[in-house]
Order: sequence, then structure tokens, then C-alpha cells
Amino acid sequence: MPARNEDWVIGLSARAALMWCDALVVMLHRTSDRSEEILHSVIQDTDEDCGPGPGGLGRFINRRVVILEDFSEHWREMAIRQKLLEVGRALGGTHFALVDADEVLTGDLLLRIRHLVEHTSAGSILMLPWLCMKGEHTDYAEFSDGVQAVMSSGMWNEQRASTAFPDNSVYHWAARATYDFHHRHPMGRDLQWYSPIEDRSSGLMHLQFASRRRLLAKQFLYQLIEVTRWPRRRPVSEVRDMYARTVNEAASASVERVPDSWWAPYSHLMQYLHVDAEPWQESECKRLIAEHPGITAGLDDFGLMKEWGM
Repeated sequence: MPARNEDWVIGLSARAALMWCDALVVMLHRTSDRSEEILHSVIQDTDEDCGPGPGGLGRFINRRVVILEDFSEHWREMAIRQKLLEVGRALGGTHFALVDADEVLTGDLLLRIRHLVEHTSAGSILMLPWLCMKGEHTDYAEFSDGVQAVMSSGMWNEQRASTAFPDNSVYHWAARATYDFHHRHPMGRDLQWYSPIEDRSSGLMHLQFASRRRLLAKQFLYQLIEVTRWPRRRPVSEVRDMYARTVNEAASASVERVPDSWWAPYSHLMQYLHVDAEPWQESECKRLIAEHPGITAGLDDFGLMKEWGM
């Protein structure tokens, strides 16, 4: 579980992951919020002894939870995912799940997810429907019981998420010609998709869309990161259109009420979901804009700069 300043949700998603995973390894990147404090409480909830990690595996560890920290200036996604894999292997892992901090497995899958993972054959990766949740401007916005709406049209209604795979020594993550961004499944060989759930009745709930405020700041930040770190990789217009499409399709997508079974097993964990918390991406956007005059030329700020008085 890679994470940066996800205290609005990680108390829920970490505990939810531990309902079906033997162990959880979390990488906190440049964290300045309460994420580490929250994860310490998750460790205490496992009711096992904890202490310093052996062999440099992490600052705090017990048999079920490891906390790693990365203080690098930039978000190095491939390096982070590679480190998570290495630590998982050191802990004796044979099958690995990929769950971001803003993702939660639908509750109706808890009883059979391990069966699905264990029956993912060598050279294959378990693909689950990526269920993009919306929590505001709908008739189903009931945060206390979970985010009750899911997109049912558009690009984000068609996505599947790389969720788990049996390990192979050739698997790894590495930057692609210095581009260290957006690559979820492991590299090293072509993986076959194993998609046992053909409809969208179950899957992996993705909460990045639950707050429109967070979605806008996140997609604007993605643009700023791309044009500052990889300015010659592709035209600014392509960068803008890629992330603007996510925002525009999310705004126009139809939604449906989710089945009660998706959230029912997590009812005791909803106290850890704070959809309306201030997104850290807003302050990061402002910092990059201040440090790189003219950086926003040609990008889509979704009206945020005017809102921020910039």
C-alpha cells in the first residue's frame, strides 16, 4: 500500500485490507499528516507485539503490519512499489495484493477473495472491476454508511484494477526511461489477465472520486508533476487532455446506488472515513506554482487557481 497524506481514509483501508491479507506493508512518502499515527493504532488493533523492524524492514513492525518511510523529494512510484515487493518477499510472501490507500475491497468478496488469489495461476494477475465511487452531488451520499454511489457510465465504468498475483523472481518495478509514474502491475514478463468477475457486481472500490474537491486538486497536481519532471516527454496539450478527461467524465457519469453488501462488513470502520477532509494536493499545487512561474500555461486548473486567488 503506497500512500502520501491519506489520513482521511487509511484508517479504513488498512484495516479493511487486513481482513483478507496476512500482512500489510505500507510505504509513507513525505507524510505530514496523521497517517503514521493512524497506522500505529492499526498495529495496536492487531493485538500482537510490535517493535523495530529486523534487517531494516521498517521502523515499526509486528507479524501483520510494516510501516516504511520514503523522504525523497519526488514521488517515485516505481521505486516505492519495488521496495514494497522486496519487503513483502523478506516477510515470506508468496502472493501479493496491490491495494492503494484509497481502495477497499467490496465486502461481499471477503469470503472468497483468498480463493481467487490462490487460484490465480503462475504468469497471471487477478483483475477485479475498479468500482469508482462518487459521494457527493448524488441522491446516495451517505458518508456515515460508506460512499453509496458508483459510476455506471463512461471510461471509469470500464476499468479493471490489477489486484493480486503469485510471485515470480523476475517480477519487479523500474522507471521507464526516467518516467516513474502510473504503472500498477509488475514488470518482468507479459502477464495474462485473470478476470473471474465478468460483471460489476463486486470488485475493488476506488474512492478517489468520492470528493470532487480532492479529485480536482489531484488531477491538477498530476499535470503539474508531469510538466515539471518530464517536460519533453509529451506535449502539454496531451497532459492536459489526459487528466481533464478523468474530471469531465466523472462529472457527467451516471451513478447507481451500491449494494448494501459492499459496505456491510466495514460498518464498524466507517468512523475512519473522512471524505470531506482538506486535500493535501491543494497546498502541493500552490507550492509548485510558486516555485515554477509559468508552469500552468496550457494546463487545465479546473477553476482552482481563481478559487485560490492566484
